[in-house]
Amino acid sequence: PSHDTIRTDEYIRAIANTVEGKTVLDIGTGMHLNWIMHSLHHGASHATGIELIKESYDKARKYKNKTKYKNNITLIHENSNKVFLKLQDRVDVCVSEIIGNIASSEGVIDSLNHAKKNFLKQEKVPAGSLKGRLWKLKAGTILSNR
Repeated sequence: PSHDTIRTDEYIRAIANTVEGKTVLDIGTGMHLNWIMHSLHHGASHATGIELIKESYDKARKYKNKTKYKNNITLIHENSNKVFLKLQDRVDVCVSEIIGNIASSEGVIDSLNHAKKNFLKQEKVPAGSLKGRLWKLKAGTILSNR
């Protein structure tokens, strides 16, 4: 849980306005499944989390099984750039929390490009700026919810 209320409130507001009835993917979901839990709470039909760090993934699996949403969550232990979803498993919305002083500090540009190409139901998405913290990637657009 974060004490950075300005940042987290922005995410929660964007999630609440975006995910109802949709499928969500959280890249780098972490051990508490924070954005997955908010997405499901705000009406997402299913959420998938990708987590690279083994300890965080293991804790996330345990945490998932204690929640009322356990049947609506899929977890993948892998580097998101090595994950390729089948067409029928692609999602409506991708959440990715950018950490670091500059957007490229975690290779986020490559990760978002990979996400647009391999995780979203719409295959063609034009390039966009990296100004927001949550990106809604749907119907051929990138929208910053900032």
